[in-house]
Amino acid sequence: MNQGDVLDKHLIEGSLGGGSYGKVYRVIHQDSGTAMALKVASSKDPMDALRFQGENEIMHKLKPHPKVVQPFSNVVQVPPDTFYYTMELVDTNLADYMSLQGYFSPSDSFKIFKDICEGLAHAHQASIAHRDLHYENVLLNIGSGVYVKLTDFGKAKDFDRTWGTNSLSPCWGWFVSPPEVFFKVWDSPSLPESIAGDMYALGILLFSLIQAKPLVELDTLRHQIKGFLGSHPSLDYLDIQEKNKLYRDWIHSRSFKSNTLNVRLSDTNENAKINSILDRLTHIDHSIRFKNIAELQEELILLGL
Repeated sequence: MNQGDVLDKHLIEGSLGGGSYGKVYRVIHQDSGTAMALKVASSKDPMDALRFQGENEIMHKLKPHPKVVQPFSNVVQVPPDTFYYTMELVDTNLADYMSLQGYFSPSDSFKIFKDICEGLAHAHQASIAHRDLHYENVLLNIGSGVYVKLTDFGKAKDFDRTWGTNSLSPCWGWFVSPPEVFFKVWDSPSLPESIAGDMYALGILLFSLIQAKPLVELDTLRHQIKGFLGSHPSLDYLDIQEKNKLYRDWIHSRSFKSNTLNVRLSDTNENAKINSILDRLTHIDHSIRFKNIAELQEELILLGL
């Protein structure tokens, strides 16, 4: 869709981005004059429609919450194969904001990070794992301060119900995929295991807020995983116990290397505190990560962060 197009009285003003499961536009409703965001998907595949519906239902389940984008409508079908829903309009996303403003100070980073944690804790308490938490899915309202809103639950899973194709396998995007996903250790992931994956994504976000996107570190890690798996039987021929053993074998094979992401700051005291959090969030062994957001928040308080 292009600027000036109209969909069900929603005048398209511009694109706000999009991903695998739809595109998002800034629109004005022609009757009310209200500015809002409109997410659109077009597909002939019934599973895509079901997934789109599931995302909208998750957003309704999570409202109202100040750290989660609020949906305005249910899914509307425009025959034959277009679907849309509307939601609140937010100023920008974390990726775009950082490209203009640069990286944050540790204190500002932790304010944003705590807001992200608050929104994610709300989702986890509602039995929902986000599974694709990255810069473009963290929105910011810019006013007298910076206010966080989590969005894009297209890869999320509601563990209270089953819908779409996301019901069985983990669906983290490439950039925030935890190492264990590459070993396919979750034939049927549980909420605690998915929370461990969200924790890993949180660690990558924290690292990036303070320093830089850890592209080199993540590329190196994935290359090492690929090399390790290349010398072993295909995962397709292994059962879940064998996949878990292979994952553990890989962890032990890295005992002489860094198992986490670490920042390097001039303030050694601040550096040590932040890295103690990152050591738990981004550890390659998912059993070592924080078990839930409450545990993470308690540690932040103890460290004075």
